[in-house]
Amino acid sequence: MGRFEDRTMIQYSLEAVHPATIVQDRYGGCYSGGPWLAISRADKMHCGRKRADWVLAAGPSGDDREAAAFWQSPPDWIAVGDTSDAALVNLLSEARALRD
Repeated sequence: MGRFEDRTMIQYSLEAVHPATIVQDRYGGCYSGGPWLAISRADKMHCGRKRADWVLAAGPSGDDREAAAFWQSPPDWIAVGDTSDAALVNLLSEARALRD
């Protein structure tokens, strides 16, 4: 893939996840596998809250039992990484995979 195609894919992926939010995992990766979480379309509603708000209060940030259950089958709108950049790259990769 050439540089132009790479940029086009990145641009498409960014549009597909905008606005994205990156947060630290409450449990430091114990359940998720990485200390950083990237949330796609963070302003979309999930369980009566915006995704970003929900992630900070429930699911992966809930009690131990809730967090473990969440990560058993996480939704495609959240990705994990060892760094904040890696979490975003993983989220963009998932967005590309969903498109293909």
